[in-house]
Amino acid sequence: MEHGRMAVLQDPAGATFCVWQAKQHIGIRRAGEPNTFCWADLNAMDLEKAIPFYEGLFGWKIAPSEHDTSGYLHIKNGDQMIGGAPPAKFCNPSIPPHWMIYIMVTDCDASAAKLTELGGKIYMGPSTMEGVGRFAIAADPQRATVALFQPAPRA
Repeated sequence: MEHGRMAVLQDPAGATFCVWQAKQHIGIRRAGEPNTFCWADLNAMDLEKAIPFYEGLFGWKIAPSEHDTSGYLHIKNGDQMIGGAPPAKFCNPSIPPHWMIYIMVTDCDASAAKLTELGGKIYMGPSTMEGVGRFAIAADPQRATVALFQPAPRA
């Protein structure tokens, strides 16, 4: 494979993920702009197993924010925030552990409407997180789940 190599793995909490070793294709080149990946949440009931696994495997730092009392953990790769992990009390125990990928959009409501127009389904939202932005949890016609995210305007 001249483009690169990948593997599909599962963490000790049960969430499946893929890793990529680049060769001719380095992977994602764009970030932080509309219609690109912008965040990932690890949704798992047993974060006590998952946290040391990811910190040891990738060198991430997974910890609460000093200003957030909800129990949500932030995932930091070097100096960059790349994702988070909600506390188990916010995870649906009937949904298997998983990674939720967020795609940045300019208008969450319009993107959600377009998604349903094209045969997708909205599972939750669009909803507002004060000071953070609007988001919706959705699926494409094949039921691949993704979150749409519209950042709140910055002051």
